[in-house]
Amino acid sequence: MRAFRIDDNQVAIVGAARKAGASVEYWPPTRGGRPDLVIGFQGRNHFWEVKNPKTKYGQNGFNQNQTRWAEIWRGEPPTVVYSPEQAVEILNGLRKR
Repeated sequence: MRAFRIDDNQVAIVGAARKAGASVEYWPPTRGGRPDLVIGFQGRNHFWEVKNPKTKYGQNGFNQNQTRWAEIWRGEPPTVVYSPEQAVEILNGLRKR
């Protein structure tokens, strides 16, 4: 089994989410395109796909496998997260629900 790579910004995003009160689990990638992170926050689970806006790959959004996974998933759709600041904004928005 190959080791998986994480985006350069993923550690900072995870740290910011945890500091904001979320629990975070890394979800190692599969060929099925599932998201990078499972976020537990205020009794709900969320899926985050981390993208690095500094890379061409990251700027392209979901790849084909990720798009397919999102289309067949019956739960909350995955959220693309680009920065620690955006992670905190997302969680603050969830607090208001």
